[in-house]
Amino acid sequence: MKNAFATMLVIALTGAQPVTTFCQSQSDQGKVKIATGEVLLDMVVRDKKGRLVKDLKASDVEVYEDGALQKLESFRLITRADEAEADKAKAASGGQTKQTVIPESGFSTVAMVFDNLTPDSRRYACQAAKAYVNENIKSKDYVGVFALGSSLAPVQSFTRDMELTKKAIDQVETTAYNTNIKPGTGQDLLNKAEKLPDLQDPSQKQFALFQATVVEAFEKLELQRKGLATVNGLAAIIEAQKNMAGRKAILFFSDEVTITPETGAQFADLTSAANKANVTIYTVDAAGLRSESQTTEAARNQRALAERARNRADSGGLILGQAVLKDMEKNESIVNNSALGRLEQLALWTGGFVVSDTNDMAKRLGRVDEELRTYYLMSYATTNQNLDGKFRRIEVKLKRSDLVVQSRKGYYAASSGASFADFEAAAIAALNKSGAPLPVRAMALSFPQAAPVARVPVIAQIPSDAITFVEDKAAKTWTTDFRVIAQIKDREKQVVKNLSQQFRLNGPLDKLAEAKRNGLNYYREAELPTGGYEIEIIAHDAPSAKASMHRIPLEVAAEGESKLSLSSVIIVASASPAPGNRQAENLFVVGDLLLTPNVDAPIRKSVSKQLPFFFTIRPARGGAAPTAELEILQNGKPLAKLPLPLPAADASGRIQFASALPLDSLSAGGYELKISVTDAKSAVSRSASFTVEP
Repeated sequence: MKNAFATMLVIALTGAQPVTTFCQSQSDQGKVKIATGEVLLDMVVRDKKGRLVKDLKASDVEVYEDGALQKLESFRLITRADEAEADKAKAASGGQTKQTVIPESGFSTVAMVFDNLTPDSRRYACQAAKAYVNENIKSKDYVGVFALGSSLAPVQSFTRDMELTKKAIDQVETTAYNTNIKPGTGQDLLNKAEKLPDLQDPSQKQFALFQATVVEAFEKLELQRKGLATVNGLAAIIEAQKNMAGRKAILFFSDEVTITPETGAQFADLTSAANKANVTIYTVDAAGLRSESQTTEAARNQRALAERARNRADSGGLILGQAVLKDMEKNESIVNNSALGRLEQLALWTGGFVVSDTNDMAKRLGRVDEELRTYYLMSYATTNQNLDGKFRRIEVKLKRSDLVVQSRKGYYAASSGASFADFEAAAIAALNKSGAPLPVRAMALSFPQAAPVARVPVIAQIPSDAITFVEDKAAKTWTTDFRVIAQIKDREKQVVKNLSQQFRLNGPLDKLAEAKRNGLNYYREAELPTGGYEIEIIAHDAPSAKASMHRIPLEVAAEGESKLSLSSVIIVASASPAPGNRQAENLFVVGDLLLTPNVDAPIRKSVSKQLPFFFTIRPARGGAAPTAELEILQNGKPLAKLPLPLPAADASGRIQFASALPLDSLSAGGYELKISVTDAKSAVSRSASFTVEP
């Protein structure tokens, strides 16, 4: 068989630095020691003219948790005078240090996070950020600069050197805008295609409908990806700040927060993660003074949708039905992704505030610096010591009615290392009780980048028979509640990334059969350095309380451009034309094709005569051109081997190779597809297993 297969094997080508760890000591004056079961809470108090209040005593404050009054264990005012003022005080004392003039010596860590901003918004945001940095030099806080695009990019690690910070902001200002599809683009194309007259050649209309369907599907995935990039980026920064001392804050500049129903739960969990880490989020609507409010925009869109419905009726079309439902979804997306609403949610629930409707953002950001240097820090031992993972609402009341208090709204009662979200805790509990495993397939892949990290997609396919569709006959709707809990652990079994997602979906009963045909597709990404990892994936169907776990080992080799590297080898399930506005950073776009990975499904020869596959090579910078070799093995024994003609590297420095091999000579059974790549200095290989069925 080996020689026969080797003869028939035909290849058809288709064409920053790390975050600084702070170890500096602080004065005991700025510390509050927290015992087990105690809750740390900071607050800012202003009078009705906006001036900071600094004369409160513990007796002036009452803290309630879920309505129950709590006993304060500690209470103090933290004030940090500017270092320039401290130097003046020291000089005035003749160089003699006196306890009465020493400011509190704690520090703050501020993460400046720039979302994927339009050019105008980016310019406004960067101007405001530099103005804030100029003011911040006085207090000498640590500032880090981060940019969000397809993933989180650390532009400047936390530093007290404000010149480095300003250079990083300049770098952000010149970052290219990552154009995203506006909600409803695909549906607009569908509406246009539906209006095409029935011509003698019906394929013209069918092809238009096909193109519109592809764009609509891609649009949904891109919106979900953008929302996940925002959520994951902020969550990573919160995790990094969690163990830092002193005051911790995030300045988040955004002009459009794209959150889909699939990512709404993770977005809500950000506030609980920030509260648990004692991180305050200050948000900035970087669009400045909007010429039209987003509420007005939504109303205008509703009028346009109503006009579209009337036009359908006038032309004899349906007034209700799938097209109208899609239009309603489009408007719902516009309303739900209101930048101001999402930004307010992040800020107010973590004790911060939102800066909006202004072109003078720098002035309002001055309040941030005030609050970082002057605030009250207190702690209490909660009367509810049950770590049940539930949300505890905190309310701070002042006995002086003329004051305004600003503090976080609550926290999740979870033990150290526990998940932040209720749905994650419920999934883990269900796993311990569930019987038969759910028929879920999952995989993890690695794509080395030019930087010394790899992009790691984690993929799961959930068939409809694993999902409980709850039918409401009266409302004529169906709902689902399916959870995927994905945690990436390093060799020490420490969780380095949490990629969990909750699928709460609904739809009309007359579309239930269509929903069941599609099932669910889970896709999340992480960036990881070189190392060995294990991905634990828990699939949980909440209505039936069924759950099962998958463990996937993954070796990541991310040498950057210093050494030859090779991605995972991907067996391809299908290929479709890539939309014209495809994102360049999409890992699975090759040429004009969008490839869908095969997630451990068997290859049936009765359905496909070929085995498509795909991989990516990153040659070493300045090194010799690499060569590649393909090998087919069964039970560890080689069946065939031959060289692969590699194309030249693209503009980003990567070599993408997509091809297929015939299945005619492969009998039913399990096989291994191995790719080996070498240059003058090093060699690397990766394999993918697959199963052939008749």
